[in-house]
Amino acid sequence: MPPGAVIVVGAGPAGCAAAVQCRRLGLGVRLIDRRGEPGGLVANAHRIENYPAAGKLSGPQLARRLAEHLAAFEVRVERATASSFTRGRAGRYALETDAGHLEGDCLIVATGTRPLSLEIPGAAEQMGERLFHEVRDLLARVPRPGAVWIVGGGEAAFDYALTLEEAGARVALLLRGPRPRACARLIAQVAGRPRIEVRARAVPAGIRRVGPRLVLSLGGRGGSGHPPPRGRGEDASAPLGEIAGDAGLVAIGRRSAADDLIGPRAAGGARAMRLRPGLFVAGDARWGALGQAGMAVGDGIAAALLAAEDALSGKRTARGR
Repeated sequence: MPPGAVIVVGAGPAGCAAAVQCRRLGLGVRLIDRRGEPGGLVANAHRIENYPAAGKLSGPQLARRLAEHLAAFEVRVERATASSFTRGRAGRYALETDAGHLEGDCLIVATGTRPLSLEIPGAAEQMGERLFHEVRDLLARVPRPGAVWIVGGGEAAFDYALTLEEAGARVALLLRGPRPRACARLIAQVAGRPRIEVRARAVPAGIRRVGPRLVLSLGGRGGSGHPPPRGRGEDASAPLGEIAGDAGLVAIGRRSAADDLIGPRAAGGARAMRLRPGLFVAGDARWGALGQAGMAVGDGIAAALLAAEDALSGKRTARGR
């Protein structure tokens, strides 16, 4: 890559915004993403209502607009997973990926977040088969689910429930605690959907496969007082301590994925954008939890502006030697 080039890791809203801003500033840019497509986690969203001047968009619609925005500035998303990086004596960053080696003057890490795992028997074995962390992966594997259970009580869990209900599924939304942690609007939307049942204090205890069905054992009785939704061929005599579905989702929280690449950050700089000259963290990767698309876009643009300052400073230093 030429001097002044920036490597952006992650093609969610933050990474896409950073890459386009770098191009606008005249910097060379390489944008890589493990899926090889723009959108990131936002592609799962049922509705995005608080992105200024965009109206109501679904996650897939916003992902398509990000793709169009990148294309307008001739930025291509390259499919690659970053594994490590080093900084050489000249101050340039060398990034190792499963698709090869990249070098640039600056590195912007916009890798988003990674999901927290459900640590119960059977979960690891079923993950990716009938158990998932993202609704798009579930629907790709099980396009027409009759019944789905979701473990989680936050924004993502409620949002995923709406998407699955619109896909034709009956949904059991299982809160491990006494009350939901989603925003009031999402809670109200779910309450208006009779095919979505919310059960509080439903503590997952184990997962097993029974034929095509995924059965979740509950260590705590659900608090709704209603029976779980019945899917295709489900035995109506199933005990309340178990719930079966065509698939399951785990949405119990997320953490920054940046640390997987850059290592743990000091407590005082846990949310810093510039970690050192030429190295930046933006978007959900910086904030460490499920954020907002508008926040991520602003973060990406800010990181690109700082990267331009560092790249220009590096050029001046090199010329002065």
